Amino acid sequence: MPYVEMASRSATGLIECAALCNDAFWFLKYSGNGSGSGTCDLYTLKDAVYSQLRFVNSSNLYKKVYPPENAFVGISEGKTWEGARDFCQSLGGNLAIADSTAKVERMNNISSDVSFWVGGQKNGTTWKWLSGAVVAPTPLENDKASCLQVHYSQFHDWHCTGKMKSVCEF
Repeated sequence: MPYVEMASRSATGLIECAALCNDAFWFLKYSGNGSGSGTCDLYTLKDAVYSQLRFVNSSNLYKKVYPPENAFVGISEGKTWEGARDFCQSLGGNLAIADSTAKVERMNNISSDVSFWVGGQKNGTTWKWLSGAVVAPTPLENDKASCLQVHYSQFHDWHCTGKMKSVCEF
């Protein structure tokens, strides 16, 4: 059976190996060395766009990136908006600019959550992308906050110090 991604972790047995699985992993293989420890290989199945993928390895976590012109990486660790932007920049990108419906749909396919940070902030009374372009459509402002999130495929304001997943763009 073909697989796209594999992550190896140390484990003391098959039970501990199975405990390392989450929804992203579809197959595991445990190899013990006879001394009570071994290696747990966690695999993710290939998807329909496998031939278009390239992989970024960050801190031993394998992430999907969809080329060509806008490559997106979903970051599953919850961070503040500023922390998410800094993390994306440390990888050579920035928080994603979701300036089209198609981009928002692609980001939704990458993120495993219904809410995630994107690269927009409120400057005075105007919402702008990190590129300087005006955010359209205007985000819903239920929380009187100044950082932009995608929530159920729509732009919403949220408090910049809140922690959530994010999407980086390269």
